[in-house]
Amino acid sequence: MLSSRSKLNILLIIVAILNIIDLLASWQLISKYGLEMELNPIMRWVFGFGLVPTVLVKMGMLLLFLIVITLGARKYFRLAYMGTWVVILVMGAVILVHVANSIIK
Repeated sequence: MLSSRSKLNILLIIVAILNIIDLLASWQLISKYGLEMELNPIMRWVFGFGLVPTVLVKMGMLLLFLIVITLGARKYFRLAYMGTWVVILVMGAVILVHVANSIIK
């Protein structure tokens, strides 16, 4: 049986994977159809600077999230665990939007 900490670590790995998929899918759609395919206005602005700055910002934000959740889980484990599930659900929905955009376009 996995410990609670191990379960959180697995969820954090899932968050990282979903973020990488989001980045790759966004870049693919933007390359084909233009910046308007990015629905997040901040990331749309960042994508305007090119792939390298976008990867740096996206991975930097992911790293910040992973650090904050890991540190926060020391004192507020349940909140960190549930919050990570919320992020997974949101990122899952984002991936579904990417899939829908790929099919529709």
